[in-house]
Amino acid sequence: MSGLNLAHLASSTITLEVGPGKFPIRVPKLLLTEASPFFDNALNGKFMEAWTNIVPFPTDEPDVVFRMVKWIITGELDSRNDANDSWEGQEEEYDDDAAYEERPNSDISGRRRRNPTTAPPPLPATGANALFKLWCLAERLLMPSLQDAVAQTLVASVVRNAYTGLGPVPNPPTLAFVYDNSAEQSRIRALAIDVAVVSWETAALKDLSAGLPVEIVKDFWALL
Repeated sequence: MSGLNLAHLASSTITLEVGPGKFPIRVPKLLLTEASPFFDNALNGKFMEAWTNIVPFPTDEPDVVFRMVKWIITGELDSRNDANDSWEGQEEEYDDDAAYEERPNSDISGRRRRNPTTAPPPLPATGANALFKLWCLAERLLMPSLQDAVAQTLVASVVRNAYTGLGPVPNPPTLAFVYDNSAEQSRIRALAIDVAVVSWETAALKDLSAGLPVEIVKDFWALL
């Protein structure tokens, strides 16, 4: 990723409406179309998004989409462990004399409206679980470089935390999400199962796998 430049800033602004609350994330159009064939087709074709400059993500989490956009801008993967680093509980303060203020978790240009919309601020997914969801989002958006970055980060995290405890990662809902949003032979499925085998504590296996579909349980136990 080359980061923001004048051409990006001069392009029109696209609003990504994320989640059922339609949380708005505003991004220069050129940034999106350069990074993803999905956005290029949607915003430069004959689709409604090209006329409205709004791209809906009704089933995604704002935090996960924000991580995708941050990667487009910086080329760096946001893999923070929100147990230590979270938006949750942080009060936003705004200058009464300014309509906008520089904020670290704001619009993609680095600015956030003084009066937020009715949508709530993004809530981070739990730890590395967000990265599994980010991989699935990157696959939908046809962004293989982001998929590679996520996979490498997840593997590094497993190696780094193998003896200190990860999780469980992915947790059961995230593992089910991966299976619901990936193909049968997808590498993210294989990675998710591999990481679960490493990070799920033996004593908790029965409870963790209790509510999972049979397909997932079979894949999991096949590796034990």
